[in-house]
Amino acid sequence: LEKALKNSEKRFKELEQSKKEADDENQLLLSFLLNEIGSKDIENLKKLLAGQKLIEILTELDVRKQDIQSEVKIKEQEKSQCKITELEETIGEQENKVKSMNETIN
Repeated sequence: LEKALKNSEKRFKELEQSKKEADDENQLLLSFLLNEIGSKDIENLKKLLAGQKLIEILTELDVRKQDIQSEVKIKEQEKSQCKITELEETIGEQENKVKSMNETIN
């Protein structure tokens, strides 16, 4: 067990060292890239990202607009159906009154 523990500790230290080396290498690569990319390029990248974000926002707004239009259309159809039902009921009532008047006359 003691030997396994020492091996584990040794492996852990090796992994820590490997991670540190990878972090250092990544930092060097990042520095290199930042030096290679001019400030104009950075501004262009920012504009590109802002444009992409704007496109995403506009797309989301378009989807919401379509959803709202669909809901409005459904509500208008429901409202029209209610009016039709009310008119049918009114017509039915009027027909009943006419029948009643005809019966009274006859």
